[in-house]
Amino acid sequence: MRRIHVDARVMREATSQKYKVNYDLSTALFPVKPGDAVWLHRPVRKPGRNPKLAPKWEGPYVIPERVNDLIVWLQSRTNGKKRMANVQNIAPYVDPDFPVRGSWLTFL
Repeated sequence: MRRIHVDARVMREATSQKYKVNYDLSTALFPVKPGDAVWLHRPVRKPGRNPKLAPKWEGPYVIPERVNDLIVWLQSRTNGKKRMANVQNIAPYVDPDFPVRGSWLTFL
């Protein structure tokens, strides 16, 4: 009976390690540094509005500082309020006035 428990523990640890490796491969976080402009993902449903058409991203925000590898402070460009966010909920902000090289829009 003890051998079965040991074998089960070894298999569970091996499977857990395999799942961790696969998860880490699929979770690619873009590097953020203080001063970067980002979008914040906030899929909040407002009563009386169609969630299909509601914006799911807020921003742009600026990152004044990093707390650790996963948490950053965000500061709103419009009102200056600060909030914390996980880096999995942010995306890089690209200024719409920034010319995109090779874009089909440049040919219009």
